[in-house]
Amino acid sequence: MCVGHLGKETDIVTLPIQHDSAAELAQPLDVKDWKKGECDLIPGKTAPHIMVVERDYPATYERFTSIGPLMEKIGNGGKGIAWNTQSEMDLLRKLNYTKAEGPAKGQPMLNTAIDAAEMILTLAPETNGQVAVKAWAA
Repeated sequence: MCVGHLGKETDIVTLPIQHDSAAELAQPLDVKDWKKGECDLIPGKTAPHIMVVERDYPATYERFTSIGPLMEKIGNGGKGIAWNTQSEMDLLRKLNYTKAEGPAKGQPMLNTAIDAAEMILTLAPETNGQVAVKAWAA
């Protein structure tokens, strides 16, 4: 996709303070608005988080048709908690097979609806009791 037009690009994005997360405790009593001069702009406390992300546009298709390495590096989760998914990723490599080459080499494939269903059923605490125990412990 877009080979010759876009490459690896660095982008700055904002991530809102997430509801029902530890970050929401940044403003415990009332919300002050930095745009109105009520407080200083502090990313993650009085304003959204400001993050730098790398976008590899030519690898977009490969990334959309595989489970990325961050699932193993930072784990699965949300709202400030995460748990280890190494055993589930190893299972998905056996069930869905792996990408043979490219930026997603060695990662579980998501080429069909069945592959996507296997991913959800394997990684979601709602559908996998062992994962639910990990999520609860996190």
